[in-house]
Amino acid sequence: MIHATVVAIMVLALGVTARPLPAFAANGDLVQQTNFAQACGSGIGVGIAFDGKNLWYSCYASSPDLYKADPITGAVLASYTVAGGLGALAWDGNRKKIWAGWARGTGSDGDVRLIDPATGTGAVVFNASAAAFDELDDGLAYDAQDDSLLISPDTSTTIYHYTTTGGSLGSFPWSGSGCYNSGVAIGGQLLFEGSDGCNHVWVVQRSNHAAAFDFATGAGGVRDEDLECDSVTFSPKTVMWSMEAYEPRRAIAFEIPPGSCGTGGGVDSDGDGLLDEWETNGVTIDPDGAGPIPPQFIDLPKMGADKNKPDIFLQIDWMADATHNQKLSAAALKTVVDAFANSPYTSPTGSVGINLHVDEGSTSIMNYATNTTWGSLSKANQLAYVASLGTNGAGGYDWSAFQTLKDANFTPTGRTPIFHYVIAAHNYDATTSSGISRGIGASDLIVSLGSFTGGTGSDSERAGTLMHELGHNLGLHHGGGDDTQREQPERAGRYRRGRLRYPPLVPRLGNLRRGQRRQRGHRLELQRQLHRDGSVVRHQQRHRQDNGERVQRLGQPQAQ
Repeated sequence: MIHATVVAIMVLALGVTARPLPAFAANGDLVQQTNFAQACGSGIGVGIAFDGKNLWYSCYASSPDLYKADPITGAVLASYTVAGGLGALAWDGNRKKIWAGWARGTGSDGDVRLIDPATGTGAVVFNASAAAFDELDDGLAYDAQDDSLLISPDTSTTIYHYTTTGGSLGSFPWSGSGCYNSGVAIGGQLLFEGSDGCNHVWVVQRSNHAAAFDFATGAGGVRDEDLECDSVTFSPKTVMWSMEAYEPRRAIAFEIPPGSCGTGGGVDSDGDGLLDEWETNGVTIDPDGAGPIPPQFIDLPKMGADKNKPDIFLQIDWMADATHNQKLSAAALKTVVDAFANSPYTSPTGSVGINLHVDEGSTSIMNYATNTTWGSLSKANQLAYVASLGTNGAGGYDWSAFQTLKDANFTPTGRTPIFHYVIAAHNYDATTSSGISRGIGASDLIVSLGSFTGGTGSDSERAGTLMHELGHNLGLHHGGGDDTQREQPERAGRYRRGRLRYPPLVPRLGNLRRGQRRQRGHRLELQRQLHRDGSVVRHQQRHRQDNGERVQRLGQPQAQ
């Protein structure tokens, strides 16, 4: 049965009951206006930061120049004098500190400081000389993905990019029109660019600055300055805070796409492409933007995600009827899960191994240590049986039939940026091949063992095929090579009945014939590749970044 095409309920983070979805508004709609209890001495202030609990705001040419405040009531909890004037602010989720730009304080125009929020003390880390043509910096963003800073000085239409040690990474033009650029914010695959005086935000792709969408902000008359992401205060909504330049001192929170901007620059400690806050709190994803499908809550912590150890998620939908059932066995899935767990790959956090999570229905095992099943967290489906899925096209396998099933059964779940999608079919393209990946470094794959043992494949054939095609999804070619320069899909080397055409990384393990030896070859190949250079995790991160861009681009998922 189909679980998620018109679902109007999402799972509570605790997983005990369900709660109605809140009404999600349009991009830029006003969610909150917070009036702060203390004004800036100069009457001007542009900086805003969010540390996961509190707001911080700054003042131009003033003492104090830094305030900590409640995001709802505006009550001031602490105040500090750092430099006698601070500009834009950005919370660094890795260092747990505040970056601050310049604003007629001590030192020089272009000085970028790092401030300890516990003491209110900070020192100049570097001078952004290329951006220092104005006495005020009204835009600053920390990007945790590459530990860099984006700087948008006042009266400018250029955004400057620096390392956190002051190395220049170049600059690029603001995407807006009219007024000047002001605040910038990032916490994922989208860069948000404000405009002081125009009440408008332009959004571009982080990777190439291509336009994604734009919208008017939801509080007329407020002069948008510095921007800051907040995925916590109004969860499951994600908002963007914007600071008003002039008194009365206030900030507005306007709505942005759910899950589009993580707090603190989007920290991903283990490098698996899932933000720490997603793995800790879960994430709400809107599958179709303004379309009829409501935003979906993905309860990653309940599913076993760990921010300190890489996680890979799969959803397997299987074909079945009264006389056929292509569902993969629990024993086969456990073999693959164990292979990933036993990999010697060491993550940036020092953890060893990779957590593989496979949803193949509510009764499938989610945690093999406790035998906990997926239960209500499952979104996997039994599909109508067909003898052969899809046909061959001019460029190889035509994925149209697969995509139709994916659009109906997987895309509405909101899982696209997180999960790989697998269909366990009888055959595909009228062949007897055991499976196919949708390219090298991809999101989709087919396991098709209808021409193998018992019409479903043995446990070893199931495990070996899933690992083989998942390896392609994760960027591996035959033999385990990490060919990051190649872009074209590859079909060669899948199982053929009675023969394995897969020259693995381990010498002389090709052409293995049966059972345990076949599975062992796949396992060793993947483990050694993981140990060698971590390319599987790197491709997994790229997969999630690419899918995140697709989902966030106008809120419309794209075919992969």
